[in-house]
Amino acid sequence: DCVVCSPRYFALSLECSTQGRTRARHSSSLPFTVLAKGVASLLCEKGTFTVCIPPEVLSDFSSECFLSGFWLKEKFNIKSVPEKGVKRHILIYMKGIADAPPQEQTFCMRNADKTVSQWYKDTLSDFLL
Repeated sequence: DCVVCSPRYFALSLECSTQGRTRARHSSSLPFTVLAKGVASLLCEKGTFTVCIPPEVLSDFSSECFLSGFWLKEKFNIKSVPEKGVKRHILIYMKGIADAPPQEQTFCMRNADKTVSQWYKDTLSDFLL
């Protein structure tokens, strides 16, 4: 019903000195097209595929998802602080035909005064001591 993934997304940067680190970080060992097609083959109809990716790969990743039969259901833009650009996107794709335009929200990890935002506290409360 659902696949959650933080895919490898380094594509145009220097690979690491160790093969294991390169495999863990670079999309060359798991290209977006292979990931999207693999997830599509595993999910039931109307299944969801949730990913966390940086803005620089948003277009390429979204294209591969579309070509593999997904539509963007929700998009969460994550900023470190309000005055900076988006640092990560959390995207929720649904398998099948689009039945609504995507919902989009933006959240910040810290407030303008650099204190931890309430959203961040609420989101990670189960993981923080």
